[in-house]
Amino acid sequence: MSWNISLSVFADEIARDFAEQLEVVRSEGLQQIDLRGAWGKNVLDFEDEDLKRIMAALAQYGVHVACIGSPLGKTKITEPFEEQLPRFRRALEVARIVGTRNIRIFSFYLPKGEPPARYRDEVVRRLTIFTEIAAREASGILLLHENEREIYGEDGERCVEIHRLIPAPNLRAVFDPANFVIVGVRPFTDAWPLLQVPDQ
Repeated sequence: MSWNISLSVFADEIARDFAEQLEVVRSEGLQQIDLRGAWGKNVLDFEDEDLKRIMAALAQYGVHVACIGSPLGKTKITEPFEEQLPRFRRALEVARIVGTRNIRIFSFYLPKGEPPARYRDEVVRRLTIFTEIAAREASGILLLHENEREIYGEDGERCVEIHRLIPAPNLRAVFDPANFVIVGVRPFTDAWPLLQVPDQ
């Protein structure tokens, strides 16, 4: 299997100011960012004027957006889902404006102490709705599910389960080794063999 790897960075961990983020990114020889926040705002809270500033700065520094680092799915599974849908559609619009086909998503926080299987069907239902809206309203967009502590897709087995139960071509996986380590999973011996794409 051949790999085509390019580096990207969450630039909002550098600074609040977007221009300062891009200055540092370019000084390190990088040309891509995962757009998650600027000026103290989350990417899904950017207004149209914010996005105009974003686009002007990206052009000025010669930087591209590799992915929208959205917080979609970082809400409790017990909270109403319908409130997420306008934000999901905003993520699709922001991705179109900044010229990326990739949006990170998550699989909802579970109540502590309760069996994850109790919420599996609801997680699948919600993520399936995301994939269906994206396929219908934003052709070409990929939703990238990231493993994260305390969400349904916390470990390798449940991440695989998500992709088995939602075989949508626009749903892919983000492999975050550190997030696996946090929950006691050895990422490259326990999770990677489950999630890697097999040789073609």
